[in-house]
Amino acid sequence: MNLHSLLPDLLGRLQARGNSLLIGYDEAKSWPDGTLAVFTRAEIITAASLAKTVICDGCEEECLMPAHTIPGNHPRAFIVCDKRDDTERVPVALERLMQWQMSGAAVVRALLRAADGYPVTELQIRERLPTLPLHKILSFDQDQLQVDTRSLMQHLLPEAETAQPNRITLTGDHWSITFQGKTGTFRNTMGLRYIAWLIRHQRKEVSVADLYYAITPPDSEATDSIHSAMSTVQLGDIGLSLGDLGNAGDTLTPEGKQRLLNTVESLADQIEEAKELGDEKLQLELEERQEAILKHVAAETGLGGRTRKASSGIEKIRTSVTKRINHDIKTRITITLPELGHHLETNLHTGTRCRYSPEPAVDWVFGTE
Repeated sequence: MNLHSLLPDLLGRLQARGNSLLIGYDEAKSWPDGTLAVFTRAEIITAASLAKTVICDGCEEECLMPAHTIPGNHPRAFIVCDKRDDTERVPVALERLMQWQMSGAAVVRALLRAADGYPVTELQIRERLPTLPLHKILSFDQDQLQVDTRSLMQHLLPEAETAQPNRITLTGDHWSITFQGKTGTFRNTMGLRYIAWLIRHQRKEVSVADLYYAITPPDSEATDSIHSAMSTVQLGDIGLSLGDLGNAGDTLTPEGKQRLLNTVESLADQIEEAKELGDEKLQLELEERQEAILKHVAAETGLGGRTRKASSGIEKIRTSVTKRINHDIKTRITITLPELGHHLETNLHTGTRCRYSPEPAVDWVFGTE
C-alpha cells in the first residue's frame, strides 16, 4: 500500500470510529518508508501516550496482553504470561508501545486553513465531518497534504451551487459584484475599474503602466511623445519594444504637454454643458477623465515645470494605481463583501507588475447592462 492509497483507508477508518483513530507501532512500521513523517508534517497525525496493551510475541498464540513498564535510567517493558506454564515474563521492546493518533480535530484544522476566506466556521466543518467524502477532498502531492477547496465548499456550502455565480456587471455608473452568493453594488471608480480589469484577465501579469493606460487611454499624439522619449530598458519595463520610437530622456515634450492641457480646457467646457443639462453620469465621466489627464501631466512634470524622466513617471503611475486599488478594497469592497475583500487582499498583487492569481482559479462571469 502506497501513500496515496493509504490516506483514503485511514480517513475512512477515522470517520467510522468516531473521528479518533489510534495507530500502533506495528501498523506504522508496515507503512512505506517516510510515510509516518509525511503524515506528522501534515499535522493530521500526532504522537499519543504509550500503549497499555500489545501483541505478545512470546509464542505462536500472539495474544493481546497488558504491558508493564519499569521507568528509570534504563526503562524496560514486559508482559506477564498467564496462559502457559513454561512462560512467565516476556520482554517487550519499548518502541513497540509507541502509538499515534489521527483525530478529527486535526483534520478539521487542516480543512479550516484551506477554507480561509470562505464563510465557513470550525463548527460547521466539525458537524459535517462524518459525512464529508474526505478521500476526495484530501490528497498528497509531492508529500504535501493538499485540500480540494472547491470540492470541500460544494459539500460544506451546498446552497452555493444553486446561488448566482461569481459575477461582475457594469450597470450605468455602478458595478454589481456577486461573490460566493453575496452581491454588492459599488460606484464606478478608477480603483474598481483596475480591479475589474485584472479579474477579467485572471493570472495575466501586466505592467502597471499598461494597466493604467488600459483604463485611462491618453491622447494618442501625447502617448506617442511619451513612449518615444523612453529608453529601451524603460520601454521593456512596461512591455513595449523600441521599434521606431526615439530615445530621449524626457517623458513629455512641451508640445505633448500643451496638447494635454488643451484637452483639459475642452473637457472643462464639456463639463459645464453636462451640468447645465443635468447629466450627472456624463459629468462624472468627464471630470474623471480631466482628473486623470491632470494627474498624468503632474506626474511627468518636476519642480519648476521641468519634465520628469520616464522612470519617475512610471513610479507615479505605480503609486496612483496601487493607492486606488488598495483604497477601494479596504474602504468599499471589504465593508460590503468581507469575503471578497479578503480574497482580493490575498490574491490581487500590485506594484510595478500587477496580477490577479487565485489558486485554484475562480470562475467569473462578466456583463454590462
